[in-house]
Amino acid sequence: MKRIIVLTELYYPETTSTAYFLTEIAQGLAAEHEVTVLTGASMYESRSASLPQYEVVKGVEVQRCRGTAFDKNWLPGRVLNGCTRAISIFFKTLWQCHSTDIILVVTNPPLLPLMAWLLKGLKRCDYVLLVHDVYPEVLSASGLARPTSGVYRIVQAINTRVYQQACRIITLGRDMKQLVKNKLPQSTAEKVVCIPNWAEPDIIYAIQKSDSPLLKHLMWVDNFVVLYAGNMGRTHDLEILLAAAEVLAIKQPQIRFLLIGAGARQLEVETTVQQKHLDNVTVMSYLPNDQKNVVLNSCDVGIISFLPGMTGVSVPSRMYNQMAAGKPLIAIADNESELAQVIQEEGIGWLVSPQDDDQLVKLLTQIMNDSELCNDMGHKAAQAVLCKYQLKHAVSKYQSLFRELIPHNNISSPVDTKQLN
Repeated sequence: MKRIIVLTELYYPETTSTAYFLTEIAQGLAAEHEVTVLTGASMYESRSASLPQYEVVKGVEVQRCRGTAFDKNWLPGRVLNGCTRAISIFFKTLWQCHSTDIILVVTNPPLLPLMAWLLKGLKRCDYVLLVHDVYPEVLSASGLARPTSGVYRIVQAINTRVYQQACRIITLGRDMKQLVKNKLPQSTAEKVVCIPNWAEPDIIYAIQKSDSPLLKHLMWVDNFVVLYAGNMGRTHDLEILLAAAEVLAIKQPQIRFLLIGAGARQLEVETTVQQKHLDNVTVMSYLPNDQKNVVLNSCDVGIISFLPGMTGVSVPSRMYNQMAAGKPLIAIADNESELAQVIQEEGIGWLVSPQDDDQLVKLLTQIMNDSELCNDMGHKAAQAVLCKYQLKHAVSKYQSLFRELIPHNNISSPVDTKQLN
């Protein structure tokens, strides 16, 4: 009988988006199949020692492997983390898996799919590839490797083999689906499916801006607030926000920018704000997870920004929760991106070309006094989440996919020994 083995660097109780999504997917699949997760230890040393190497959580068998836990914002440390954890997960999987098992592997870190490919060759087991970021294209978009470089070409060659050998490939958006299909022979392109991520409408929902404790603390309740909440990484166009803020500090000082998150460029952003004395910009690190609804409601409009060339490379999961909060969205992204497509289809916001701060300034100046339009778009966004982007919608699609791969499965899931908080 077949078992699903999930390979992921991060899993519960980690609070990153990758850990959250893989946890919910594994638990959804455990309702119909035997599921084992092989994952890394906690990224936090203080927590890592207290986590058991083996436990069963909501029907999912979880096994934690060793690995380094350097600061992920330090690039060499992030590479070492990915390498040590992927290798540790590989050897444990090699010891345990059988030809009848099916591996579900996520592309973060990028070494894990390579391990799944090797396991297929060594153990004759199939694998399903869940694409969160497309390599090597993300390296080029983030400025880490040129398309003409040797590193880029090597990663391209390896990943082409990985994609071709997968029995199914799951993408998070239609733009990503097309990019992945371009890597495959036309005869195998049908194995690529799109299953979007989802929002958490049970904990993320619209509240009145005037009730936001965060905006009351900042004394911004009466201002027009633009919120950027999420990763401040190498692929995000953060310069456009600061350039627009610099202009609007003089032209429209009632427009304020609230930037909440962390990442490789957080210090750069904070330094720019200080050096240019941008009093209309506040930069904050992530607030506790139980404050997520407060954060996403502390604005008039949410903003998600990418550098040019990110179409299909990555789909921002944060957009679904921002929608659930009943706020319109400004997408700084290519027109063909999944983010842009959702905004256009649902009529829930506006598009701005990457690096075009003049366009962003004009847009914010136009909408700052149109609360009726913003409220209408925000309502549509929340309704779209309820209709299309909930956990139950995604789990149903994952279950359908694995029913095709495992048509006859009568194995009962392990008994729970622990409940999630």
